[in-house]
Amino acid sequence: MIVKKRDATNHKVAYLETYEAPDMDSVQRQGLKQAAARLKASCTSDNACSQIDSYFADSKDWLVIHDLRIQHAHQIIQINHLLISSALDFYIVDSRYLKSGLTLNENGQCWVQNNNRNVPIASPLNKLNRDIRIMRDIIKSAKQLPRFLGISPMINVQGYILTNPSLKTHKPLSSELDTSAVIASDMLFATVWEKRQSWMRSKVNNIDSITLYKLTQALLSMHTPTTPQLVMNNNMVNAGHLQHPEQDTTHCAKCSKPVTAYVREQCFRHMGRLRGQVLCVPCQAAVQNEPKRPAVSGL
Repeated sequence: MIVKKRDATNHKVAYLETYEAPDMDSVQRQGLKQAAARLKASCTSDNACSQIDSYFADSKDWLVIHDLRIQHAHQIIQINHLLISSALDFYIVDSRYLKSGLTLNENGQCWVQNNNRNVPIASPLNKLNRDIRIMRDIIKSAKQLPRFLGISPMINVQGYILTNPSLKTHKPLSSELDTSAVIASDMLFATVWEKRQSWMRSKVNNIDSITLYKLTQALLSMHTPTTPQLVMNNNMVNAGHLQHPEQDTTHCAKCSKPVTAYVREQCFRHMGRLRGQVLCVPCQAAVQNEPKRPAVSGL
């Protein structure tokens, strides 16, 4: 299930490039143009999102977050894709080299194949290891983890760097440098699924959809987009030439608050215990805590 799409959507870029207000000055206009340029240059591509979605978007056991940028304890991590399973497996996916091949040596130095040339780059392994470490701290600080018998479950945070399967990736021996996180993009699903099916992970009880939703919302509440807040306000919807084709208009049957696509999907899967209604998360909890009415026998 897709929880968050990439930030660099076409309608956001179009809005930033065309927005005008009577009180705007040249500095503000330049700021909007720079924001549009940053979105266009986003390293999270449509192609990468589509490839990830093709494997995980339709699965009820996986949540997909594209473009996640969080500042935590004076550190910032920017993640292309975050996969979350119902067994609390978290996978950070770096798709910046989806169209490239990589060359790594035993000292951790890295080159990317670009137009038949090897161009030196900062080690993506160093960035990935740093992101994994910070993400572990962020998840623990979210305070939304379920507890079983008073004990929090084991959190599994790992990551992968995707490369072009048609290009050769040169890696040193595993004894010299651990490069197991660098894989061809077409191996992502098989690799993640194999790890998830390990004996220890298979013994972990899947958490319920409401708890998982609260955890993902806690993460999303920390997201700080690189674009100005202007692109997120109501003016964007009110612009006559621009609309939100993906905007969700479903509402809770009890309190009438808007319901996201993810919550609506979970309601459809659990119509029996929700009495055939689409409900927001608080109302779902209220309904499930209500005592069951005794069946009335015929006279």
